[in-house]
Amino acid sequence: MHKKTLILTLLLLLFTPFDYIIFLRWLDGMKNYEWLASSVIYPLIHIPYFLAGTLYYNKLFIKEVSQKKLMIIGMSDGLNALLISLAAPNISILLISILNRLTIPLVQLLSFIFLDRRYKKNHYLGVHLTLIAVLVSFIPVFDKSETTKISGLLIYLSSLIPNVTSYILKEKWIQKKTNEWSMNLWIAIWQSIFGLLLFPVVFWTSYLSFFTYIKNGLTCQFLDRNINPNDNCNYNLLFMLLYQFISCSINILQLLIIKSESSTLYNIIYTVKVPIQIILSSFKSIGGEAYSKLNWYSVLSFILIIISTIVYTYKDEIKLNNLNEMDEPLLDINVN
Repeated sequence: MHKKTLILTLLLLLFTPFDYIIFLRWLDGMKNYEWLASSVIYPLIHIPYFLAGTLYYNKLFIKEVSQKKLMIIGMSDGLNALLISLAAPNISILLISILNRLTIPLVQLLSFIFLDRRYKKNHYLGVHLTLIAVLVSFIPVFDKSETTKISGLLIYLSSLIPNVTSYILKEKWIQKKTNEWSMNLWIAIWQSIFGLLLFPVVFWTSYLSFFTYIKNGLTCQFLDRNINPNDNCNYNLLFMLLYQFISCSINILQLLIIKSESSTLYNIIYTVKVPIQIILSSFKSIGGEAYSKLNWYSVLSFILIIISTIVYTYKDEIKLNNLNEMDEPLLDINVN
């Protein structure tokens, strides 16, 4: 692992153990206003954060990536955020953390097909170990020791499609000279526009009229004031600001790692945070309503994830046009 990647990895691990925990605590407080939180407030608050960095580097507009491409990425991120917010009330932090790692084989497969990226034996072994870890984590669901609604599970699994699409498109379209602050800014702008276009979802998830929904949701978010009998708006502003800072920082680190390495490696590195995150979320005072008790299946899954990360990062990936750098045969398929 290169020195720059190692530094980025350490910074990523500083933020990532807390992202899902704080995100779910925030959504728990906004449970009656999920669309407003995930599709409007979430991307809109990103804009001033990324704008500050963009103005600092004087890179408001980027020529390397067209607005059409940034719009597609923004729409993918917007759909992903909405689906996760809809699934979150019905699935624990434990399952979210483990299932999210299914992005690794999906990203690897699509990067093989669309990005001309090739992998060595340790990469395939690392991905297989990750899949085994995911299957092990499912055992408590099957024996009913983990309470999970199938609807929440299916919605969360569907969120992986736009999530993986976003990773692949970012790696495909970002260039070495692309400013990550500016790219994130425009992605956030397009994500906000896409989120606003999804307002009909409000009428599927709320009995309130549109304007009453907006008024109550903003009051709940920014004034921490309960309006409806089942609102839970305490500390909403604090959780939202904490999550925005963590999320925006992770987005910058994500593009830096994808630009210098690959989206697959980013996902492998991202996996290291899972054991820390699950241990933290096993305390109800930290995990809130989405907390989940640790069990031996979780411990075994954690160990497999750590081993898979070490195995995967043992040797670097390689681009197809750099095959002469290989010191061992590729597990590749020749197509005539």
